Amino acid sequence: GKKEGCEKISKETAYLAEAFCEFYEDYNEYYFFITEEVEKFESFKVVKKLLEKDYGKKVIVKNIPMDRDRENIWNLFDQLDSIFNEGDSVIVDITFGFGDIPIYMISLLRYFKITRKIEVRAILYRTHDIEDSKSKIVRVFNLVPVDVLGDWADAVNTFLRFNSPGDLKKMLNLYLCEKLFSDLSKEFMGYFKELRNGVEEYNKGILLSNSEKVSKSAQEIVKSLNEIRKNLAKIPYGDDFLPKPFRSLLDKIKDELIYFAQIEKKFNEKLIDRDLKLVEYYVDRGLMQQAATLLRELFIDYVIYSWKGEIEKDIWLDSNIRYSAEWLLNF
Repeated sequence: GKKEGCEKISKETAYLAEAFCEFYEDYNEYYFFITEEVEKFESFKVVKKLLEKDYGKKVIVKNIPMDRDRENIWNLFDQLDSIFNEGDSVIVDITFGFGDIPIYMISLLRYFKITRKIEVRAILYRTHDIEDSKSKIVRVFNLVPVDVLGDWADAVNTFLRFNSPGDLKKMLNLYLCEKLFSDLSKEFMGYFKELRNGVEEYNKGILLSNSEKVSKSAQEIVKSLNEIRKNLAKIPYGDDFLPKPFRSLLDKIKDELIYFAQIEKKFNEKLIDRDLKLVEYYVDRGLMQQAATLLRELFIDYVIYSWKGEIEKDIWLDSNIRYSAEWLLNF
């Protein structure tokens, strides 16, 4: 078929591997995971010779068994484990993988992204139908957006479930976001920066049992999420991004934090209820020290509210007022 993918190169080729050579010129080692029977095919010998002689690539053949009993299922894992080095950048073509090997391969790539910190630049899959019978253009899809979506899902879950923002901050890094949303304005990119900063401040507030800081940063996060979501609606599905699933992840963060994003201008019953909810949040995540610290402050809040009712926040936070309330508790 005809290889298309950039403005300067258009090449007729009968072999997908040749197209990949020109799509990704900076990759010099090609590994083929095939059975011994396939290795004997004349068509494979032609492709191997083409890559080695015409393109100067190093071709390594790794034989895998046809049968898939318990022992042989891990054969592919052993092969990949012996190949990947720390920080390797890889491209994987799963087009001709038989049975469940493509799914198994994708799962293993996610494993090695964690254990070897490999970069998965592309997961390529060629459709078997010919889109245009006259020009014989064959469509090749890059499935990396699906893999990246898994990274986002893991990062969001880790942030919400364990209050660990490291992975989410990494995903919100401007460099990563620019790769996904390169056609959008700098203003839009700024919302990602604000979201990242909000996540960092929210984490600090949580760890310090500072409910006011938690509330303020949660409000900033929700505001940034709303702006990002409005812009995502303008982005069509493409090779680089899956907007609808991504919106759902943003909504998940918003749904979890929306209650804490309420900022009361006065010290009142709503503020006490918000902080009680935050204590429950701590307990659910095993943050017992933070829960105990905030609960202690809530006892003081109850005394102040019973004593003075709804008051201005500066009175509520006054150290003398809080000391007097604590003295009453200990009396």
